[in-house]
Amino acid sequence: MNSKMQYMIMGALLTIFVVLAGLARLQTDVIAEEQTDNESMLSYVNDVAENKVIENVEDNSVVTTSPSTSQSTIVASDVESETVPVDWIQSSDTEDVLAALKQLADRQASELLGQAGWLNITVTGPELHEVNQADLQDYQGPDGQVVPADALHPVGSGVLSKWYYVSKDGLVEQGLVFTSDANNQTYQRTILQGSEWINLTLKENDFPEDMYTTLAASNQIRNYLSIQEAIQFLEVTLLTESSAGEVNVNAYEENGRFHLTVNTTFATPLVLGGPIPEPVIAGERHFIFDGMNGHLLTDTHNFTLQSGETFLAGIAEYHTSFLLPQLPNSVQQLLEENLKSLEEGNE
Repeated sequence: MNSKMQYMIMGALLTIFVVLAGLARLQTDVIAEEQTDNESMLSYVNDVAENKVIENVEDNSVVTTSPSTSQSTIVASDVESETVPVDWIQSSDTEDVLAALKQLADRQASELLGQAGWLNITVTGPELHEVNQADLQDYQGPDGQVVPADALHPVGSGVLSKWYYVSKDGLVEQGLVFTSDANNQTYQRTILQGSEWINLTLKENDFPEDMYTTLAASNQIRNYLSIQEAIQFLEVTLLTESSAGEVNVNAYEENGRFHLTVNTTFATPLVLGGPIPEPVIAGERHFIFDGMNGHLLTDTHNFTLQSGETFLAGIAEYHTSFLLPQLPNSVQQLLEENLKSLEEGNE
């Protein structure tokens, strides 16, 4: 992927895995045709992150959709009673599993129709392998612009917060995505203006417009749901299966949760670098979904090293909020500051 796309998601979040994967996607419904086979394999290590709690806009209490809560739901309380358990597929056929995931994404999006409000998806995760800040590279532009690594990446565990204003028609009309650390320091920020996502971090550092602006591929909320992580990954797998090596998929239900594992034995060992001590010969991605509504809960990445040892690359945990009538005060303030900054920069 090109340098612009590596940073537009604002997500060089936690570790060298994220840097290698290129955290490129502002929309998870589109697979760039120019992806190489190696880039497809590096998608195993993207989004090593998890979620923080969400402040209640009414009284500042905490609202979370914990992975341990089997009946979390993104639909508003007045229609929760209509939610019925998802029928999960038991299959080892990639195309059948992909079709089932897409059908589930349609269902999740349809449950939002007729409502309006802010949907929050936050992703955070423990840094399982210590990465030196000095190991992260500064981001350099074509005309000598430089954004220091410590301005883009939290030193410790970070949070990727995605806020989408959803209309009653299921369309995303406003958006704010930002990276922060455990101390609530904000790093990269991207906002939706019209049909474009604008990375203000790069814009304020005088990068050219074609590097900080990305056209929104879609304004359908369906394409922003966390289940798209699994959908896009399977789509890439189908496109690259013959050149990547042997791929095995297994979808099953266990203890009231839905599981999907994708195991790939690479045609040739991959050198991923960073804290991974040696080339990898196989990878496993394990998605776990909520048993009631099918929302993605966790996403675990493992690699098999050339020595045969297993290397845990990271565990991402996802939390999806109820549809909120307004933003929490802190997020509203950040949105206003970013809109003001964008307006001033355009003058």
